[in-house]
Formats: sequence, structure tokens, C-alpha cells
Amino acid sequence: MLRESNVPTKEKEQAVEDLAKRFSESTIMITTDYSGLRVAQMTELRRAMRESGVEFRVIKNSLALMAADSAGKPAMKDVIDGPTGIAFGFGDASEPAKALSDFIRANRSALKIRGAELDGRALTPTEVQQLA
Repeated sequence: MLRESNVPTKEKEQAVEDLAKRFSESTIMITTDYSGLRVAQMTELRRAMRESGVEFRVIKNSLALMAADSAGKPAMKDVIDGPTGIAFGFGDASEPAKALSDFIRANRSALKIRGAELDGRALTPTEVQQLA
């Protein structure tokens, strides 16, 4: 018997659809671990990302995994774990990597880059930093 919480709601289905669309449209997706960031730092991070043309979203892992399946992005499944934020880049793949690296360096931030997906290939944190 299914518990009520296991039944997808319209809101969750819409969230998965929206995430899958972003996964499909973006040129690069960089996953981060945002644990340890204070609210003020998260606000500053989002501002810095917007100024660089990057969208940063905190996501629910179960929805992100479903969206990765739906968008045909299996490499994303390897870098979604724990408190996850994703930086979506829609143009030059180096922009999100540079924006995140600059933010981490300038703010001595607790934000950690977990990895990324670029052209269907998983990137390590080191490879993401090399893009910057």
C-alpha cells in the first residue's frame, strides 16, 4: 500500500518538469554543497550568480534525480547528494565555474563544488575549477 507522501503531487510533477527543462536547456550544470552557508552568504551567492548570467537553485535531491532521468542527463545522478544547489549556465560553460570559484575565493565560503555535467559528461570538482 502506498503512503500518501509517496504519491506525486501536481506541484512536485511541475517542479520535476521545470528542472528537466533547465537540465535540457543549460550548457553546464555545476552541483554544490551549500551546507555551512549562512543566509546572508546564500543571498550574496545568488546575487553574484545572477550578475554573471547564472541561475543558482537549491533543489530537493529526489526531484532532481527524477528530472535528470527525464532530461536524459545520467551524469547528474553521480553529483546529487546531500544539501544540493545547482548553478545552471546557459551560454559559455566557463562562466558558472568562474562565478562560483570567484565567490568561494572572495568570501572564504564554505560552499563546495561537487562536480558538473557538461556535454553529457560528468566533471570532477578539479575539472570544474580548471574551466574557471
